[in-house]
Amino acid sequence: MKHHLAQKMYKIHGFCFDPCTVEMEADLKKAGLYEQYEKRMMQGSITAFATDIEQWVTDTINNTDTFVTEQGDIEDWKSNSSEKKKLAASIKQYLSHLSEHVK
Repeated sequence: MKHHLAQKMYKIHGFCFDPCTVEMEADLKKAGLYEQYEKRMMQGSITAFATDIEQWVTDTINNTDTFVTEQGDIEDWKSNSSEKKKLAASIKQYLSHLSEHVK
């Protein structure tokens, strides 16, 4: 793997960048299937992004805000639960908007 993109393409496609991926994409263009391939690759990235965002929001909402001080006391830092609810609603709306455009 001599090309700087070889490692990335190997993770995505399972083979090298030059000439393997280049030839595959050239063959897809000749067959008229490249646009479909490109769309599928982009939708996969967007879907993964949406999943990551959703997981981050879930982790943020379910996160407990208690900390142990140097003296061993447990401090409960009450977070603003209304802000967390607003965040969850906004992200849910964003993800539904995103999913409409992925199809």
